[in-house]
Amino acid sequence: MMEHLTTSLFLSAFAVCVQAQNVANYQPDANGDGCIGSSDMLSLLSLYGSGDCPPFECGDPLEYQGYEYATVQIGEQCWFAENLKAANYASGAPILTDLEGSDWTSATEGTTAVFGDDSAECNNNSSIGDPCNEDWSLENYGRLYNWYAVVDDRGLCPTGWHVPSASEWQALLESFPSDEDPSIALKEIEAWNYDPGITNSTGFSAVPAGVRCSGSYSNNGFQAWFWSSDEFPTYPSTAFYFIIQGSIGSANVCDEEQPNCLNKHCGTSIRCLQD
Repeated sequence: MMEHLTTSLFLSAFAVCVQAQNVANYQPDANGDGCIGSSDMLSLLSLYGSGDCPPFECGDPLEYQGYEYATVQIGEQCWFAENLKAANYASGAPILTDLEGSDWTSATEGTTAVFGDDSAECNNNSSIGDPCNEDWSLENYGRLYNWYAVVDDRGLCPTGWHVPSASEWQALLESFPSDEDPSIALKEIEAWNYDPGITNSTGFSAVPAGVRCSGSYSNNGFQAWFWSSDEFPTYPSTAFYFIIQGSIGSANVCDEEQPNCLNKHCGTSIRCLQD
């Protein structure tokens, strides 16, 4: 009985890769003897390195905490092509959530929220849906995270990925030719208000998920905010961010040249960048 239980647990954990590649054909009772035992474990181990789990290549989907994310290569960088939705750190520990009003604005530990949940006032500026509906927002916008969640040692992004630094966001902008408008090339085509000519030629698919700062949700429909992992040394209550706005030529990084950075308690979207 103990062997059966232990082997079953091992198989369940080890078979994730095999199942991801060939769910229909995977059988825990590999030898068909009616018992899940050590011989089945050895059969599964024989698949390791057999090619059933090819190495990740940018452009492949990546599953993380129950969600599947598209990925995209832009220049020399590999990005998530969707906003992060994880409610837990990479370690598995839950991120603090459901904070209201002053609890959100005074938090100095990692917090997360979904645009339009019941914890704060919601402003609906979307032309394609109802961001004040929490389920709609999670599906289309992902989650918002304060900066303390970004730098928590338990990690936001999966192993092999990280929240970009300010210089890495700047490198994304500098990967475009001087005559190409990054804001047009990075935006998801249908999600933005008042912005004709969007191409999303990169496949980055930025959506205007807005921001949560003073306890309320705002700016959805025409602004996409993304944290960097760098604080602003001159004003340690703030940190660098990347923003795309609903007008032509409006993608930039808050840095030393543009020091109007964002308070760390604000909640923005997160994009993961491959190490």
